[in-house]
Amino acid sequence: MVQRVQFEKRDNYMDYDMTLATSVKQKLIEAGVEYCFPSYVDVHGIPKAKAVPIECFEKMCGGSELFTVGALDGMGLVGPQEDECSSVPDLNSAVVLPWDTKYAWFASDLYYHGAPYHACSRFILKKVLEKARSLGFIFNLGIETEFYVLRQADGQYVPITDVDFKGITPGYDVFQTLRSMPFLDPMVKYMNQLGWGVFSFDQEGGKGQYEFDFAYSD
Repeated sequence: MVQRVQFEKRDNYMDYDMTLATSVKQKLIEAGVEYCFPSYVDVHGIPKAKAVPIECFEKMCGGSELFTVGALDGMGLVGPQEDECSSVPDLNSAVVLPWDTKYAWFASDLYYHGAPYHACSRFILKKVLEKARSLGFIFNLGIETEFYVLRQADGQYVPITDVDFKGITPGYDVFQTLRSMPFLDPMVKYMNQLGWGVFSFDQEGGKGQYEFDFAYSD
């Protein structure tokens, strides 16, 4: 049963499943969560959110958190004088951060005047996915991330490990991978706790460069 929740000083309200919200909140509390982030992503791929105390969880579920997206680059509203967008979390997307369980993250949709906001990246993706489904397709994503890890030494940034290898490139060098395990091991464990399905990782071709390979997902 969907119950309506209305907040003070707002003319519109969002509908949400109170039963689901209560269940999710209880699980989060049992996991030790103290703060939630109903996150959306801007045009630069940067997550944006407010930190919401777990005590205000129900209000957050109803879209209580408002954002002046007109003050953000490329978000479609020109200037901070425009009305605000509301961030509505997808309760099925809840993720408790395994490296600090007092925080929980939610993928969220932006609403403007009670309707999905046209410049919300998640809303745009949903429209594309629906169009694909209407044509008989589903969208699967396989990610292979390559990145560099640096540390500070004598006021400069250098590779996380001392480069000690023979040949032109350290690519796939087992010795370098093992030397980097103090960083790689907790990273892999955290990502697999998140359900990302890391099935391999390695030292890549650059100094301090690594690769993680993930299972495909929709």
